[in-house]
Amino acid sequence: KKKKKKKEKNPKRAKKKKKKKKKKGKKQRMSSQNGWSFSTTTGPVGRPASRFNLLLLEHGEVFFQDYSVYKLPMPTRERPFWKCAKMRQQGRLKLCSRSLCFEPADTQAPLLKFPLRGIRGGIRYNPIDAAECELSDIDAEKLFRFVTDMVIEMKEGDRIGPFVQHIRGREAQGGNGAGAGSGGAA
Repeated sequence: KKKKKKKEKNPKRAKKKKKKKKKKGKKQRMSSQNGWSFSTTTGPVGRPASRFNLLLLEHGEVFFQDYSVYKLPMPTRERPFWKCAKMRQQGRLKLCSRSLCFEPADTQAPLLKFPLRGIRGGIRYNPIDAAECELSDIDAEKLFRFVTDMVIEMKEGDRIGPFVQHIRGREAQGGNGAGAGSGGAA
């Protein structure tokens, strides 16, 4: 009789031990789903992970904010604003203490860093006539423009390599520096 009672108690204890083991296993799996697994291809909500990294900033530079923008080429006589609006490039504009960084949505295009020291004439808001904007779907009130002497291209083709520096009138390659051209975003 005593042996039968022990056999009856043992299966209950064994079930409790199995339940405890299962609970521990679930906790471990949940912790890996709560942010300990990393992915280089997608970020939150299924959008591509950002190629922008705080290590791309200068020493002592601070990242403040990022905005969803379109980068447009500067209008000219041969290329009016409505044609430029068709050539727009979607991306994120990172506002930093010493630069503006444009991260295009197209991963093959390089990240563009515009040092604030190279921006001539400041940043102008509403630089285009509202009449010109009517031909495109861009709101003139949300448009701003800047002209710069320096541009740095980084991570072209989503590959780490030397930065390409453009300084108005010359071009060089290196790991640090500045670059030429003009930029605009809406």
